[in-house]
This record gives sequence, C-alpha cells and structure tokens, in this order.
Amino acid sequence: MVYQGNTFWLDQIQYVPSVGLSLDSSLILVNASDSAIQYTAGWQDTGLIVAWNMSYYTTLPNRQADMTFDFNGPYLVLIGNKLSL
Repeated sequence: MVYQGNTFWLDQIQYVPSVGLSLDSSLILVNASDSAIQYTAGWQDTGLIVAWNMSYYTTLPNRQADMTFDFNGPYLVLIGNKLSL
C-alpha cells in the first residue's frame, strides 16, 4: 500500500463483512481461541501467538481431548502440527 509516497507493507487485513453479504465460496479463518470452539479438559492453551495472530491449543499427555465447533458449510479443514514447547 502506498500513501503519500510512502510504502507500507501489510501482514494481514481483517474486516467484518456487511450484513447480508453472501459468504458462499469464502474461506473463513477461525482462531483456536474463538468462543464458538468448545474444548474439554484434555486441552490447554499454549499461550503462543503466531502468524495471523492465531493461538495454539495442545492436548495434554494421556488425556482424552475433544472439541466441538458448530458451523454451516459443506466441509471443515482442521490444520494442526506438532509443537516443541
């Protein structure tokens, strides 16, 4: 982005769509700390904040860890990785 001859580099842009705007075929990113995600006691917040201001949750050793997330759409992609804490 250039403003008054100065270049500004953006890492991300976040916006709230207008009411009634169709989100069909849109990618919607949901942060792990979103209140719509419900975690059981087998999860803990790592306290890490990484790219796109996303937080990480991890499972505790030898604990059952469940989560629920209600959404309206054809599919959900869950991305995870192994962290060394």
